[in-house]
Amino acid sequence: MRPLRYSRFWIVCGCLLVLAVVVGSVGPSVPAIGHGDKIVHLAAYLTLALWFGGVYRPARYPVVVTCLLALGGGIELVQGLLPWRSMELADMAANTTGVATGILLSWIALGSWCQWVEAHLPGAR
Repeated sequence: MRPLRYSRFWIVCGCLLVLAVVVGSVGPSVPAIGHGDKIVHLAAYLTLALWFGGVYRPARYPVVVTCLLALGGGIELVQGLLPWRSMELADMAANTTGVATGILLSWIALGSWCQWVEAHLPGAR
């Protein structure tokens, strides 16, 4: 984990984001226009990867990637069991693209965003 003053806050918020993705993924589906649902998948997993890329050091990125891909795959399997959802390989591809893009952006430039936010909070040294 990165050296963060509010590490619990960052972790709790990240867990809430994961919970939001899970709830949104197993509840009744919302009709999407065209491939709009793939964009939602990509954006959700991009957000998760950027979030946890800001919380954890680059040495932990393989664990972050593995966990997020397992989350996406597990959700797709569960969706295959639900009568109001369907399991789609294209969804998993969009999830994977989001995770890869988010971790790449974290690794290249955005990984220290949590530290930047903390440094700019009132009362920061």
